[in-house]
Amino acid sequence: SVLNHSPADLLREIILVDDASEPDEQRFDLAHWRRLQEELLEYCRALPKVRLVRLKQRRGLMVARMEGAWRATGEVLVFLDSHIEATPGWLEPLLVRIGEDRRRVVVPSIDGVDPEDFSYAVYGLGILSFSWALAQKPLERPEGDDVEPKYSSVMCGGLFAADRGFFMHLGGYDLDMRIYGGEEIEMGFRTWQCGGKLEHVPCSHVGHIFRSGRHWQGQVYEVPYEDITRNKLRIADVWMDEFRELVQLAAPALPRDVTLGPLDARHRLRTKLRCRPFGWFLESVAKEVSVPELGPERTSGVLVHVVTGSCVDAAEGAPAPGSRVRVRYCEDGRAAQVLALDGRGHMHLGESGLCMSEGAEGPVFQGCGAGANVWRWSSPLRELRGLGQLWLQGSDVCLGVLQDDSSWESLPLILQPCRAHGAEDQLWRWQALGG
Repeated sequence: SVLNHSPADLLREIILVDDASEPDEQRFDLAHWRRLQEELLEYCRALPKVRLVRLKQRRGLMVARMEGAWRATGEVLVFLDSHIEATPGWLEPLLVRIGEDRRRVVVPSIDGVDPEDFSYAVYGLGILSFSWALAQKPLERPEGDDVEPKYSSVMCGGLFAADRGFFMHLGGYDLDMRIYGGEEIEMGFRTWQCGGKLEHVPCSHVGHIFRSGRHWQGQVYEVPYEDITRNKLRIADVWMDEFRELVQLAAPALPRDVTLGPLDARHRLRTKLRCRPFGWFLESVAKEVSVPELGPERTSGVLVHVVTGSCVDAAEGAPAPGSRVRVRYCEDGRAAQVLALDGRGHMHLGESGLCMSEGAEGPVFQGCGAGANVWRWSSPLRELRGLGQLWLQGSDVCLGVLQDDSSWESLPLILQPCRAHGAEDQLWRWQALGG
């Protein structure tokens, strides 16, 4: 589709990088696999402008993409996942924006291609923000405004275009990141902080197969969580200044034997390019991001109910505004149990950008804004070291658990009158991540 829907005079070459693919022995007979590899090679040889590059060792997405970028000879680099469908007129709007200003990094509207029947649906995923766990958060375009390019804080990552010289000037990909995950956030931060602009171009549409369905169960890409966390903590260390602490609060703990790897080269790059502080980025670009207060009173980890030994937990799946807060058995590394009480008293759910607030029947998760509830930690008795009550400021109620016989596996939180002397069923303790 890239060949068919790109004007010949605008397309220099297509470089297809095979990152040392290996057969899935449960799905492929080895002989069948080898035949497919030979057929792919012959097919690429028969197509104009197509080069197949096969890496001898698996290096991960970032290095594989740089292997293609280093070989490219065109003035503009367009990075695409392999599982995409270019549509008529997809390329020209991207090139126009870069032609007007080479410091622009541009992304198309990303539409959905069904993994089962390949039907095409116009989704228009494009403008993105981020959470303090450095996860993507889609934003709605202003109603009625579906033509003009708009700034985006970060990108989806799989599909974008940039002037080749400017992309290399910015330092390309961080080659010390592992496999996959976080590179799209880092690219957005670095582009903005180091003199570029990141734009969503709605007139460019590219279809993308979002892998789900009966053929793709479980995690889409088999990447160990510690590699993704490591990548994101690298981003925080290099680009986020004092705000890196918010990522450290939201991210799962790394195993003790996992380090962030060498960081000096990326710090030198930031100094060389005279990149702006992350605070400037938040004030000037990512204005939609709510910034928790960084103060001495902040606490983070998992919140354990003393009587039941259970942890405060979000609902199954992606937590949504209005969902009840519950406790369930503590599970090491579970993102839905990562909380942070900031200096303003807002209780953040790490991955979601939501805060714990008062609901009609008990605590719920709502947006973290100026109207978010304030929680205060109170230690009722000195001898109860490390234990405390959480009371809702401006009221006389404290956080408790509705204990019944229905299911000790998952119990709802309730608000009840605070009781003096540290009644056990209102006592909580903070436990460090991985502790």
